[in-house]
Amino acid sequence: MGYKVDIHVKARYFILGNVRHAPLVAAVRSAEKGRVSTCPLADDIARLAIHMYRAMAPETSAQTVLAAFLLETKEFGMEVLCLASGTKYWNNTESHRGPPPMSVIRDCHAEVLARRALRVWLSREVENPTRCLREESTGLLRLDGRLHFYTSTQPCGNACVKRWGTCTKDAGDGREIMQPHPYMKWHMAREGQIALSLKPGSMSHSCSDKIARWNVLGVQGAMLSRAFEGPLYIDTVTIGRKFARPMAMRALCCRLQEFSVLPGGYRVNHPTIMCTDVRLHEGSIGQEDKASFEHQALWWAQGESCLHLIGADFVDVVMSREAIAGGSLVRCGTVSNDPTGARVGSLAEYRFRKESVEDPRRRDARRVLLNDPKFFSQWIRKES
Repeated sequence: MGYKVDIHVKARYFILGNVRHAPLVAAVRSAEKGRVSTCPLADDIARLAIHMYRAMAPETSAQTVLAAFLLETKEFGMEVLCLASGTKYWNNTESHRGPPPMSVIRDCHAEVLARRALRVWLSREVENPTRCLREESTGLLRLDGRLHFYTSTQPCGNACVKRWGTCTKDAGDGREIMQPHPYMKWHMAREGQIALSLKPGSMSHSCSDKIARWNVLGVQGAMLSRAFEGPLYIDTVTIGRKFARPMAMRALCCRLQEFSVLPGGYRVNHPTIMCTDVRLHEGSIGQEDKASFEHQALWWAQGESCLHLIGADFVDVVMSREAIAGGSLVRCGTVSNDPTGARVGSLAEYRFRKESVEDPRRRDARRVLLNDPKFFSQWIRKES
């Protein structure tokens, strides 16, 4: 004798035989938790970056982290300059292979790759400006517009440490929020709130540390510093998953506020920090399952016909130190062309070339940071 099954969808229960049962709930959860967007601008930034990525990236069920730089101008509106995805890095378990060659990209986290891709785009702007303005008197460039940075998740490192802060949801009232950035008191330094950190098992600093450094020295880097009037600073930071504004403020800029006076017009930049509810991953995963992350890294910049893949060997011939120091990026970073175009074979030679073309103002600002006993003196200089 069979049972009659009567399913009441609207009542959200079913009857098996004469017994009423609770509904069968699928043991799944959203790949990303819901959150409240700060303002339409944050969503526009995220939506444009994600749309560009999905248009080029191969479909996969694995999750990843996406980061992008966008430029907003009156003439062209908002456009994606570059983007990258990735969650891997060269760790100490790779040491059995010996020192990584110059063609290896040690840190393939999306935020770091996106900044490398931005430098590729900037080098092309130096040769043929389309979005930068060149001063006739000096020949130096300046970026014509607002520079936005997007990352689909809270940057790793200090920004993910929630021990010293309380998170509150954004009001979502449509305003671009520029909240006063908090002043870091001395006891916060003693507690470790400003400390640097490394990616687990590696010699690479966390993304929080690297973004903090960009917020003082600019995103253009040493090689291109002579080509621009001054440092290129990020105007806004838009974050998706795990957003926590107090921690982001502390990690990305505010822990550097002691450097109120830096040489050559350099300063501590405090960008507007926003949250977006636009999701990179819209699917679901099992309640008991761990998220599966993509092991490959991808990057793209305006001028590239497709995404570039960085595989298991971590090698990329376009963005490597070898290419930067021996190719067109050096010529862009100096006032006059480098006649040799020689390939570099060691990190020491790469450093020598980089420091020789670095703008003196940036060099002085960098030395102030690296000589500070509380913070950047802890920065690791890789010897291999």
